[in-house]
Amino acid sequence: MIILTAAHIYLLFPVLIFCVGWCKWYIGAVMSCIIVIGAYMSIHRYMLSEPVERVGRSTDRRALWKCLVVVMLIALWVVLSGVGGYVWQNDDHLWRNTIFDILVKEDWPVLRPMEIDGAIQERGLIYYIGFWLPAGLIGKLFGREAGYAFQCVWAILGIVIFYSLICYWRKKVSLWPLLIFIFFSGLDIVGTLCNGEPLMTLWGVEHLERWPGIYQYSSMTTQLFWVFNQAVPVWIACGLLFLRPHPQNCIMIWASVMLTSTLPFVGLFPYVAYIILKGDKPIDQYGSVAEYFKEVWKRLASIPNIVCGGAIGIISGLYLIQNTVGGMLERITQIPVGIFIVLGLCLIGVIVGFVWLAIRGYLRRLKLLGTIVIACGVAGSALYLLGRGYPINKIFSHGMLLLWFYLLEAGIYLLLLRQKKSQTGLWWLCSITLLIFPLIKIGTNIDFCMRASIPGLILIYFWVIKRFEERLKTAGTYILCIVIILGGITSLHEIARTVAYSSRPYKIDAVAEETILTGRNFSGEATGFFWKYIAK
Repeated sequence: MIILTAAHIYLLFPVLIFCVGWCKWYIGAVMSCIIVIGAYMSIHRYMLSEPVERVGRSTDRRALWKCLVVVMLIALWVVLSGVGGYVWQNDDHLWRNTIFDILVKEDWPVLRPMEIDGAIQERGLIYYIGFWLPAGLIGKLFGREAGYAFQCVWAILGIVIFYSLICYWRKKVSLWPLLIFIFFSGLDIVGTLCNGEPLMTLWGVEHLERWPGIYQYSSMTTQLFWVFNQAVPVWIACGLLFLRPHPQNCIMIWASVMLTSTLPFVGLFPYVAYIILKGDKPIDQYGSVAEYFKEVWKRLASIPNIVCGGAIGIISGLYLIQNTVGGMLERITQIPVGIFIVLGLCLIGVIVGFVWLAIRGYLRRLKLLGTIVIACGVAGSALYLLGRGYPINKIFSHGMLLLWFYLLEAGIYLLLLRQKKSQTGLWWLCSITLLIFPLIKIGTNIDFCMRASIPGLILIYFWVIKRFEERLKTAGTYILCIVIILGGITSLHEIARTVAYSSRPYKIDAVAEETILTGRNFSGEATGFFWKYIAK
């Protein structure tokens, strides 16, 4: 009960602050009521509707010592990440520090006239700012340094809640799931060594995950050390959605991370669709398709989903859509609205259809057909690229690199963790989405590949914990142990780099505020629907 309540509060509190602090007072008041009612119903009516016999309670001294060690280990991990500014920080913190400083110093919503292309333009801070809002509020009340300290506390609290969800699922407290999580990663060291790097790389401080160049999946430590603001909230959301799934509150939980973890929010969509479409009984046992979808609607229709999740999604979406990252909106606005809507519906239909095939088991049964389709797709893409003037050797090398990257970062785990019949569809869904995400590019960087993959990687981590819980003494389990140990070198490098660079003189730095408020990735022109009708 306490764990589930804490998880809901952690996810929804930043949304509540945003609605009260950034929106008109009456919108904030209505949204506050909706969020509180939605959270209460989600916890009491749905999350606790199933027997709580899975929860184990232990008050013995040994368990309490374990809890103390876990909290201290998490706190050390967070401090080493650079959150709060107590040690040397990786490059991404330069922008995140400035965003936080702006949130503390400026009135909400953040608006400032800036010169763009020789003209004065009213710019608004438009970014996934949710993680910083609680700390920003503390900073406004007690000063900037108190705000930075609360960032660290907020991150520690989030990871403690995530770990508690794992204990809730397992019915006991253990240290090893946390250790595996801290060091969980793909085989970046193998890719790096195969690129010709010296063996001494094993004991270095390099950022190993850059070895593919054009693709990247991030270890859990890398996520915390570089993009903590996106990672921690979506870890908790994945804990609720994967360990305690319920179709009648999944949209609310999903929508709650839109303002904190926008790209992982997109990566969660196929899994949320899976939770909604997967019935309480095999699909073949329904009398008709209409009866099945009637049951799906009954499972989906609820106040947390439709009212709370819908309201959070609409307000968050109207705010975030004004971000002009990579010039996407400029290009989208040139597409007729009707065509844009049709294309969007087609994309949603393709994803939902794919999830439907996963649930029905067709992705498992029709291996030959799937192989033929993939081969035709690869051939067609190659012919298209050839027609655009790409050399065949470059196309071939990129294709081979993608397969090699996929094998080392996710494929080897998925092969060793083939799921039983009840989760075969989810296994296929995870396998194929993690293969597709590297091919999607938003903006000018590979951020989508790195962040939309987080839910799938968390799901693989849960399967690893499940495998070790089963205590299967098989060759696959021993190989899995070796893979986890080798993968842990990636996280070890991240930690070692912080320790090494913090032991010499360093400076906690930030970019200029103008860089944030004029940059496409962090701001946009304050002229859209949100700024006209919703913002204060």
